[in-house]
Amino acid sequence: MVALRHRQQGVVLVAAIVMVLVVSGIAVTLMSASSVDMKVVNAAQDYDEASERASADSDRAVFSEKQKAATNSALYFSKGQFNAGGGGVIALVVPGAEATLTMSHENDGPQDLDCPPRANPTPGIKCNMLNIQSSVDYGRSDRHNVTVVSGIAQEMASMTGQ
Repeated sequence: MVALRHRQQGVVLVAAIVMVLVVSGIAVTLMSASSVDMKVVNAAQDYDEASERASADSDRAVFSEKQKAATNSALYFSKGQFNAGGGGVIALVVPGAEATLTMSHENDGPQDLDCPPRANPTPGIKCNMLNIQSSVDYGRSDRHNVTVVSGIAQEMASMTGQ
């Protein structure tokens, strides 16, 4: 009876070790999965923050250009003034902006173009179509980039009187 008892204690020890190894493996797998989840959440938060910064800098650029006199504001530049910068795109410099800001004319300057339907309530009003592109680098070592493009339909009186 004593010999049988010693054999049984060894089997219980081996079974306990196997159970500890299985439970440890499950715990390591769960911790690894939660680590990946945390990285995904952090990346999503970084993207959202960069997107908000780009959007805010775009709004800041519009506000800054509106504050300038009509002769200095890129909102009123002609086709020749935009093309002089190369490719019809000019860089905007806004104090405190973290984004790289550029502005382009969809119609290459003030011309008589119809406004989008929701922005053309008055006959004889035409639109100058502008784009502001705001780009921000984010992530570790700024490896990623988010770009926000804002469209502006700038209403103006028709130059042809129509």
